[in-house]
Amino acid sequence: MNLRLYNFFVKNFYYFLAFIIIFIYFCYFIKSLSIDHINHYAYQELFLNYEGGFVRRGLIGSIFYELNILTNISPNLFFPLLLIITHSSVIFCFFYILSRYKNFNLLNIIIVFSPALLLFPIYDFSMFFIKDVFVKLTILLHGVFIIKYSSNKLLYESYLKYFILPVISFVTIFIHEYQLFFFSIHFLFSTIILDKKNLYKIYLFYFLVCFMLLIIFVGNEFIAEDINKSLSKFNVSIHPQLAGGFRSHFGGWYKWHFFYFNYKDFIMLFMSFVLSVFVFYLIFHYFFEKKILYTNFKNNYSYLIFFIPSIGIFFAIDHGRNISLLSIHLVAFYLVSNFNYNELNNYYITFQQNFVKYNLFIIFLLFYIFMWILPQDAGFGGAQQVNTIFKGSLFSEIKEFIKFLYVFISQEIIQLPEIKL
Repeated sequence: MNLRLYNFFVKNFYYFLAFIIIFIYFCYFIKSLSIDHINHYAYQELFLNYEGGFVRRGLIGSIFYELNILTNISPNLFFPLLLIITHSSVIFCFFYILSRYKNFNLLNIIIVFSPALLLFPIYDFSMFFIKDVFVKLTILLHGVFIIKYSSNKLLYESYLKYFILPVISFVTIFIHEYQLFFFSIHFLFSTIILDKKNLYKIYLFYFLVCFMLLIIFVGNEFIAEDINKSLSKFNVSIHPQLAGGFRSHFGGWYKWHFFYFNYKDFIMLFMSFVLSVFVFYLIFHYFFEKKILYTNFKNNYSYLIFFIPSIGIFFAIDHGRNISLLSIHLVAFYLVSNFNYNELNNYYITFQQNFVKYNLFIIFLLFYIFMWILPQDAGFGGAQQVNTIFKGSLFSEIKEFIKFLYVFISQEIIQLPEIKL
């Protein structure tokens, strides 16, 4: 019986991982509806609207502003519900893509429990409200289309022209301009199915439209003032960088990196990149070298060129967010790439039979899952110099969830006995 139960657990381990992630997110969905987020800058940015004129990232706030006038809906209900739907969509797309590898448990563990991927907005709860999630959703949604229509080029090309690229452009213009830096990665996705020559004109058109609109509509102090007036009744204000435009942003970036940045911060940032991006590059690029994964490029390194434009996001200050975005795009590309299932299965069996490699990897997994996190600043503490990435992650979240659950049940359902030690 025990052996049968063990075999059942191993066979369905992928679904067990999915259940854990859904359960963790469900708890945070409840939390997002239960507490006041007014002091979180990411939450405040959701209020950005078009009351002062057309600005980047203003659509969501404008929708809320109009709905609030019509229905008096509370921001503490509207924004959490919107983010709950979006994060749920990310989880669904992520596990749909990962299902191709559901028989390879060790690979699934490091991907599912990576602090840089699905768990990034969990370990730093203020990141639950950042609009980066819409950028992540677009690349994962594109990955779903790549897998679903890989055998039908004509149908995929139609979806690309009339749905995928319009959605990407919509997110770029109206929700988050970071999407512009990942156009080349979406192009890379399309090369998995279509010939590169037929893609340049299509992508170039959408890219130029988005780029021109973002250049034209840049915020200033007058727009910021009008927006803040519209938000006064919610007791929030937009970030001052909107009023200063690109000059203010560059000034903040320069001061952040050259006035406060020191050796400790470099180590934290470097390790954040290694654990979030380079680890997956080592694993999956090794599969390219072993002919387990393959692309339509003759050179195994050619695909990396398409990730170069995404370096532009590091002009922003919050490097933890940037690393998480880069990491999920890289992993998504690897997961949707063409692969030889038999070769991967043979390698996986051989790896498990290698005593030294297998046990070293298990030890690394314990560290990777439980002993570090990726905060929004990637361990950079600014003037305070107190932040680090090396701290309890999954264990800490389990502990915090138990505390939160006790308080929630006691306050909302039934009063529990007070704990005295």
